[in-house]
Amino acid sequence: MRLTLTKKIGLLLLLPLLGALTGVGFFASFLEKTRNTSRFIDVAGRQRLLAEELLHWAHMVSMGQEEDRAGLRAYAAEFDGALAALERGGPVLGRTIEPAPKEVAPQLAAVAELWRELKPDVDVVALASRDEARFGPAYRRVEAGAEILRDRSHSVVTALVVRTERLRQWVLRSLATVAAATLLVFIVGLVLTRRYISRPVLRVGEVAGHPFVGELHEHDDRAERRLEQVQDGRGEREGEE
Repeated sequence: MRLTLTKKIGLLLLLPLLGALTGVGFFASFLEKTRNTSRFIDVAGRQRLLAEELLHWAHMVSMGQEEDRAGLRAYAAEFDGALAALERGGPVLGRTIEPAPKEVAPQLAAVAELWRELKPDVDVVALASRDEARFGPAYRRVEAGAEILRDRSHSVVTALVVRTERLRQWVLRSLATVAAATLLVFIVGLVLTRRYISRPVLRVGEVAGHPFVGELHEHDDRAERRLEQVQDGRGEREGEE
């Protein structure tokens, strides 16, 4: 099936449109994958701060500040809730988040593992009397583990930032590829336009200006004049009759 001139032009215009839509698709994918990144970073950063606060409040309890036990329990519960939200999704910091992306799963698993070991000791420090035999060993484990917990929480933040940068680089490379492909399509379009559109039009013009075509036009003009003369002669004879 032969394509008309209009369809050929339409196909050439469609190719750049497809390139533009592809670029929009890549950018939309980037926005979709990073739409919750800032929330994840906020929660993970909050966990890093909570790890420091756990150590501070445990230290105050060990010094005899009994009123700080409630604060220690509150920070422990907040850390527990933030970790659960990152692992499974849910409400945290006044908003609801989805589970953290799989790219940070190893770092998040390391935080969860340490917290499962450390939380019973935090509960002991928050609830047990300083005179109990279990208080001292529990506090020392909290003192040693809280810094590791802070560092592991920081590694989650770092992994999220690295993931966002990697996605940004992916989008930039994709857009550059789309731009190069669009340029190639433009060049190919010029070649196709010259071959399938411009040349046929020029040939039509050349044919229209050919001497033989001019002679045909002159022959047609003479034929028309003769026909008019015959018609005029008939009219005059009919008038005389």
